[in-house]
Amino acid sequence: VKRTVSVNKWDDKDEVTRSLERVLLAMRISTSEPM
Repeated sequence: VKRTVSVNKWDDKDEVTRSLERVLLAMRISTSEPM
């Protein structure tokens, strides 16, 4: 059970990091584009 919990936590972290990376990339594109 502990293993599954740890794996689930890691999966959540991966999902969060991926979403954060997407947001950062989107912000970079929006900032790089001329207003």
